[in-house]
Formats: sequence, C-alpha cells, structure tokens
Amino acid sequence: MTIRPAEAADRSALQALAAEALPSWPPDAFAPADARQTLVAELPPHGLVGFAVVQFALDEAELQALAVAAGFRRQGLGAALTDAAFACARRRRARVMFLEVRAGNHAAQALYRGLGFEAYGRRPRYYHHPEEDAVLMRTGLDAPLPKI
Repeated sequence: MTIRPAEAADRSALQALAAEALPSWPPDAFAPADARQTLVAELPPHGLVGFAVVQFALDEAELQALAVAAGFRRQGLGAALTDAAFACARRRRARVMFLEVRAGNHAAQALYRGLGFEAYGRRPRYYHHPEEDAVLMRTGLDAPLPKI
C-alpha cells in the first residue's frame, strides 16, 4: 500500500469513495487549498481504497474526513491514513489534532482512541440523515494535552 498526497487525477475516485463511505461529504471538499491536505491510500491492483482530509489553522489540525472502501476496512488502512495525517500535521507544526465523529460510530471511536485521541465534548444533533450527535475528540501531536 502507498499513501501519498492526492493529485488532480484522483478526483473522480475520491468522489466515488466518498459517495460510498461518507455520503454527506461535499464533492468540492477535494478541491486544492493551501490550508488543506488530502491523502490517498492506493493498493495495487485495486487503486484508491481510502483517503484522509486534514485542515490546518495556525498550530491546529482537524481530521475532517477519513474513509476506507468497504472491502478494505479492519485491515489497518484507517490507522495508516491517520498516522500519515499526523505526520503531515507535524510537518506543518501543528501541536494538536481535532476531529468529530458520529456518536453511534463506535468502531471509528475505538480506532481514534487507540491512536491517542480522547473525547472532550459533544455537538448535539450535528449530523443529519440520520440525526445524531457528534463526539468531539482531540490528541496532542507534540506533548500531552491539558485537561479541559
């Protein structure tokens, strides 16, 4: 497997994977931006099987999206993409990474906890179709986080 920055040629594959794994993810979210990095996971001969989108602001990073194709889940691709997102954030001198995840997505929450994220809050009714709270999570990239 190879993890690399997304290229313009990846756009249709990214949109197809997002439509499958994250149906509410906006198609224009893959447009290039100075403060955003999209990473893709390629697995020959299958092609693009996952992606992570990281947004940057000052010394913070947000893991905005993480998706792995249905037939390739629970094989370490999500953790590998998250590790690549951590490395990308550290190169940009981010000190903390945030994310939000559906309250009912226990598998994703377990993955994130295993990668060092901790829950620190909720956003009621943040998600729609179906309506669901978001669990807010964060992890320090260079030092332990202070308790809130």
